[in-house]
Amino acid sequence: MKSILYHFLSILLLFAAKDGTAQTHPVKFKLLSGTNGIPIGKITGITRDIHGVMWFSDQSNQCLLSYDGTNMTRYKHDAKNANSPGGTYPECLYADSSGNIWIGFYGMGLDKYDPETNLFTHYRRQQNDPGSLSSDTISALLVDHFGNIWAGTDGGLNLLDKKTGKFKHYSNKLHD
Repeated sequence: MKSILYHFLSILLLFAAKDGTAQTHPVKFKLLSGTNGIPIGKITGITRDIHGVMWFSDQSNQCLLSYDGTNMTRYKHDAKNANSPGGTYPECLYADSSGNIWIGFYGMGLDKYDPETNLFTHYRRQQNDPGSLSSDTISALLVDHFGNIWAGTDGGLNLLDKKTGKFKHYSNKLHD
């Protein structure tokens, strides 16, 4: 008898809950088409930093964009300026808890940008340096709960030692 009553109450609760809503407040979006005359192209990565600034990797315009809610700023590679983004095809982004923005480029390595100092640090694959990136094609970035920087590349997974600036490599060794 208890089993029948239990099943009846369960079914009754399911019918009562079917008309419930998951959200009570409508979500509102603001269409962002660019500010300050800066157009937005193909966005391949988005992150938000500790100050609430939104960062976008824009492959169409070959740049990094920041948006503070009012103004947009473009960061573009300049071969004559070592303190500019180190590549032209930003693939992915990650904002760490220190305020740094990590940018993975397609075929052009990894950059760390510090908005406080306005400085870019470039990490590239060096043929004769086993502590450099395993590949310059970065497709994924993650900062784990310990603050470690992980970069997924077409040459495997790379873990950055922030003290030395060197990478440890993890890859799948296929056997014949």
